[in-house]
Amino acid sequence: MDFFSPSSVSLFPQLIVDFLRLLLALIWVILGMRIVWRVEKKLDVFFKFMTWAGILIFVRQFFRVLQSLGILQQGAWLTLLDLIPTILIIWALVVMDSVITKLDREKER
Repeated sequence: MDFFSPSSVSLFPQLIVDFLRLLLALIWVILGMRIVWRVEKKLDVFFKFMTWAGILIFVRQFFRVLQSLGILQQGAWLTLLDLIPTILIIWALVVMDSVITKLDREKER
C-alpha cells in the first residue's frame, strides 16, 4: 500500500485516531490490571469486568488499525467487539450499584 499517494491522504487522520484509541485502550487495560491486583471481593469483580471491557476495546482498536492499513477486512464478528465491552461495562456498573446499596444498608444500622 502506498501511503504517500494522493488517494490515501484521508488515511492519515484515520490512522492517527486509530492509534490514539489503541494507546488509550492499552492505558485502560494497564490501569485496570493494577487496580484488580490491589482490590478484593465485589470491588474486584467490578474492576475485572471493566478490565475485560478494556481488553476487548484494545483488541477491537488493533483490528481497526489493521483495517485502516488494508490488511484486514470488516467482518460481522467485529461488530461483537463493539457490543460486548458495552455489555461488560453495564454489568460492572450493576455490580458496583449492588456494592454501594449494600454499604448504604450497613451504614443505616
